[in-house]
Amino acid sequence: HLSEGLVRFYGGEVVPGIAERWEVSEDGTTYTFYLREATWEDGVPVTADDFVYSVRRLLSPDTGSPMADQAYDILNAAAYHNGELTDPEQVGVRALDDRTLEIRLERPVPYFLLALATSSSFYPLRQDFVEQAGSSYGTSAEHFLSNGPFRLAEWQHEASIRMVKNERYWN
Repeated sequence: HLSEGLVRFYGGEVVPGIAERWEVSEDGTTYTFYLREATWEDGVPVTADDFVYSVRRLLSPDTGSPMADQAYDILNAAAYHNGELTDPEQVGVRALDDRTLEIRLERPVPYFLLALATSSSFYPLRQDFVEQAGSSYGTSAEHFLSNGPFRLAEWQHEASIRMVKNERYWN
């Protein structure tokens, strides 16, 4: 409810999310996503770079994410995560411009769109916000940034959360 990825799973099928449309190369290894005009809850546009940052952060050995293997279908993702490659630019995700994202895979993966639609690991993150929050990122309403239909208004740990409508949500 708080974040939205490139695509969603709704009514038994993958439907547009932040990506209003996409193309798949003939060989099934390159996905090009065309992002709609969407914003974060503070009004800053969601960009292709937000998705690039998110995937690279997920895979970074420094992050230590236990969910990194969900992205291993992406070109060089496993090698980067395992430290065999040290240059994140070699991971098969890049922004072609602010609203165009390219993801290259190791091999054709027929379920790749479904994986994107059903895992929060592929949600965008805004680098400036995450880095400013540091280790507090995602630990409170103050340290969480939404691009979904709701924003986090209050979080009382182990008791309750309160979400309110995100007035800047694209839909």
